[in-house]
Amino acid sequence: MSRRYRAFKLAPLPLVAAWLLIVGAFVVLGPPEARADRRTEARRHFREAMRLVDVGQPLQAIDELKQAQAALPHANVLFNIAQLYAEQGMVSEAIDYFQQYLASSPEDAERVEALVASLREKLPSLIAPVDVLDAASDGTSPNGSAPGGASNLLPLSMIDLSPIGRSRVLLESLARTTDSASLRSAARDLSKLELDIQRLEQARLARAREAEAEDARGKRAPRLDDNAPAEVGNGARIGVRSGARSGARPVGQGREDEDGATSASKALEGSREDSREGSREGSIGASPPPSGMAAATQVERPQQAASGAGTSTVANAGPTLEDNVYDAQLVSASRYVQSPLDAPSATHIITREEIRSSGLSSIPELLRRVPGADVMTASPSDLNVSLRGFNQRLSNRLLVLVDGRSVYTDMLGTTFWHSLTIGPEDIERIEIIRGPASALYGADAFSGVVNIITRRPGEDPGVEVFASAGSHEWLHEHASTSGQAGRLAYRFAAGLDNALRFSQEVSDQRVDIARNFKAQDQSWRVVRANSALAYRLAPELGLVVRGGASHGRVEWQATSGLRDFGMDLNLNAFASAQLDSKHGLLRVFYHHFDASGGPQYVRLGENPYLFDATTNTLDVEGIFSKRFDFLVPHNFQIGGAYRRKQVGWNYLDRDHAEDHFAVFMQDNLRLTGALSFQGSIRADFHPLLSKPPISPRGALIYRPSAESAVRLAAGSAFRTPSFLESYVNVGANLEIPGATPAVTGTTQGAELGGNNLNPESILSVELSYANFASSSFDFEVVGYYNHVTDLAPIPSPDPSENPTVADIASGATAEFDPFLGVFSQGFAPYRNQDTAYHALGTELSTRIYPIQGLDVYANYALEKIMTGAGQVSEYKFDERTSVHKLNLGARYRFDMGLALSADVHFASRQLWTELTADGSAETREVPAYYLANARVSYSFLEDQAEVAVTGYNVTNNEHRQHPYGQRLGARVLGSLALKL
Repeated sequence: MSRRYRAFKLAPLPLVAAWLLIVGAFVVLGPPEARADRRTEARRHFREAMRLVDVGQPLQAIDELKQAQAALPHANVLFNIAQLYAEQGMVSEAIDYFQQYLASSPEDAERVEALVASLREKLPSLIAPVDVLDAASDGTSPNGSAPGGASNLLPLSMIDLSPIGRSRVLLESLARTTDSASLRSAARDLSKLELDIQRLEQARLARAREAEAEDARGKRAPRLDDNAPAEVGNGARIGVRSGARSGARPVGQGREDEDGATSASKALEGSREDSREGSREGSIGASPPPSGMAAATQVERPQQAASGAGTSTVANAGPTLEDNVYDAQLVSASRYVQSPLDAPSATHIITREEIRSSGLSSIPELLRRVPGADVMTASPSDLNVSLRGFNQRLSNRLLVLVDGRSVYTDMLGTTFWHSLTIGPEDIERIEIIRGPASALYGADAFSGVVNIITRRPGEDPGVEVFASAGSHEWLHEHASTSGQAGRLAYRFAAGLDNALRFSQEVSDQRVDIARNFKAQDQSWRVVRANSALAYRLAPELGLVVRGGASHGRVEWQATSGLRDFGMDLNLNAFASAQLDSKHGLLRVFYHHFDASGGPQYVRLGENPYLFDATTNTLDVEGIFSKRFDFLVPHNFQIGGAYRRKQVGWNYLDRDHAEDHFAVFMQDNLRLTGALSFQGSIRADFHPLLSKPPISPRGALIYRPSAESAVRLAAGSAFRTPSFLESYVNVGANLEIPGATPAVTGTTQGAELGGNNLNPESILSVELSYANFASSSFDFEVVGYYNHVTDLAPIPSPDPSENPTVADIASGATAEFDPFLGVFSQGFAPYRNQDTAYHALGTELSTRIYPIQGLDVYANYALEKIMTGAGQVSEYKFDERTSVHKLNLGARYRFDMGLALSADVHFASRQLWTELTADGSAETREVPAYYLANARVSYSFLEDQAEVAVTGYNVTNNEHRQHPYGQRLGARVLGSLALKL
């Protein structure tokens, strides 16, 4: 009888009802200043600021930009605030915000410093005391009214608002620290007063405009106190001339600048021009980093383009109000920064905010929320991920990258997620390409790509600590530090993870079982460390060096008739270096993997299947990028790659080494303002293939509006078999009635390129529509067809060549295999399937922000996979993939620091056909299941500290997600996070 680990048992309905009641109570009774997702809230304020600029209300726009900055700090926003202040003649405020922008060490620092110096030269004259009587020598007061009475008051433009602003900031800080409602109210009153004064000044400037217009028509004599107004250009661009804030000479109207522009305004315009040029010629045109980024980290922009996707990250800085800095951007789909609307494939982004608010310490569990994702949890440390079907044990059809570097193990072709050298706290975002991507990434980008982009060196300088503990010895610890020293930026991190199994499938009381591992209940215990150094060699040249290592133990379900394996990670380590410029990149990395293990348990007398494996991988990649105009604008890339693989493993016939080469080319053509085409092609040269697989991809993208897109795309991809599939030679235990299980078989596969094994292939066509126009919701609809051939899922015996178990039991002879030292039943090689698979699917996804503070997401995937040839009516359904998958989640955040989140995943039934130990097939059903997670957190000390409770499978809905997987139970984790 199996022993299960139970945390608690709660009926699903009462728990869900209680959760909804709690959420509803907080929605109704909670404070009104709740916020939704930080990026969404910041984007809402930023867009409103752009609208206010368009209608000529720059002061109100400044207020919206400040709220955007408070929601999610970004250096561009500081620049934009400073720019607006400067162009309103509010010089002291402009200097203050330019200085804050300079604190982020932007690449255009010299230009902005020159601008600030020019503004400082103007400042004394702008704030000099004004003799009201002298200013009114023409018989009028400085504010244009008749002498006497109120005319002796200074104009509003001469009132210094900085003390009010400083007081407001102080009150806001005290309010957050003390959670005082009265202090928050006082801060709001000061903010309202400050805004009212600014609006009055704006009204005065408007009257001055009217007066100036009358002067131009000769209807009124000029007044000494009339100040040149700010000029607001069309759209989101700001004019270079600025109105003065005081009664003295306005900026831009001194005699020293006959053309009407001061040196400061010229510098400002020059910065904007450089920004636009960088967007055209720079390889990514990324926006500058958030506030506080180190100088050296400018080689990795906020989107982390090169690190994430293998393209240059250096781009000329100089943000403008044209940049919507909070719009989603990604790099993985095309290897340069672009909007998801311009991507040639369906994509999905999991942000750092989503990762933090989920409370999950497992990266594959985070991927469960992706539309069309198939995530199979067999144990706390064994999770297999695929996109749009064809998931399996030791899943090998999804390419996983960390900062553009592949992390799969060459001997199996799979990703051991929990052996990675990073934790969730190290991640900036996760980009997912939903669909084939071999045209850019080559082999194994079969069903899609997951690119994990880590946080930049120097970002958020200081020390961060995360400590957590929960049921079933669930531990997740993490510590990191980040900072800068001149041009050098650094980040170091380390962590520990531990968890017991969900269930122990074999009782400790079994006397016929031999155990290969002492800690049978241990699922996962790994220590890890990683580091990154970034050095800016020149304004357009940067070097990033990374390294990391992990050590510990994980478990996984093996392939074929093998089951529950444990593995000791003796050492999993990597080192990489990447050189970035606006012309492209050069990257090299080395990966070493050393592990030993075998089945958790075997029957006495059987082959224990213990193994020792070592792999060494050297990977070199170079990319050249160029933007140019020839008939239409082009964004062209060409690149090449080399990969050296060495594997030593006693499951293979001998040690092997392979050399792989690849070349690829891509071009994005802007056909019209709304229509573009992107084409990619790649050739991969495999040492065991007679001809290289060619992987093309093309996408036609139509943008009916700035925030929507229609995409029609088609492409192909392939997967080359792993070393296990190419060279495996290992004995398999057989069950023979009435006999000692001493007879074994082999699973020796033909080498790749022979008559029996070809690369798996997929051809995909996709049509989609996405709309991000609303600040209250966005949505996407995707439909696709996949044609899959030459699958080689598991080894299968050949009945025509091999005697059956019954034959051997009846006296048939079995040959002795000297390599294995056993009698062999025959051979069971990996084989390509003769049948083709046809997958039809649709994915619907949306994110909704119905009220202030509430963020809701939902997605649904429908997929049917059929296999067969000839008439469609004769096709059979492949049921190992759920036909229906549904994700639903919500977050509610309060200004006082409290946050609630919940996520629910549903998958319909599955039917799996797997091989048993004796080579026969068995079919097992996995019933439909749901998985619900929840988290409650409270932030305090100005968001420098957070306590949280996370529940995994909170309804304790015990279920399996694979016939051989463990039965999942509930788990609870309490955590504390600190920023020092």
